[in-house]
Amino acid sequence: MNKDSVIVPDISNLEEILSSRSGYILNNNLDPNLRFEIYNEKNNSRVICSMTADHALFSIDIRNAEDKELLEILEFVLTKYNLETDQLVEDIYKCYKRRINEFQTDYERFWVIYRYHKEINGVLVRYRAFVND
Repeated sequence: MNKDSVIVPDISNLEEILSSRSGYILNNNLDPNLRFEIYNEKNNSRVICSMTADHALFSIDIRNAEDKELLEILEFVLTKYNLETDQLVEDIYKCYKRRINEFQTDYERFWVIYRYHKEINGVLVRYRAFVND
């Protein structure tokens, strides 16, 4: 496996992540090559992710960032895409709790921006690939 490439998981791989999680649902109507959505109606929690066709940008909206199980699920899903997630859960939680307007974490292949979003009472996360000259 090329550590630099994004890997698009099959829908079955994403369903497998949720199989042991009570109440979390994967929207099966979306193409995981372009987007995914995971939600829990009881907790009013939701992750919606859209990505560019070249996978250089992942745009992730998280509603109810206090739902640690949802954040763990997101981490597992992004790992399936071969994205770096070393500080993901901690960064999302910190951004949400402190209502941080914006901060950035750099990984080897992507830089990630976290932004508190008042209207959804959640966090916006943007993975952007570093441009190689």
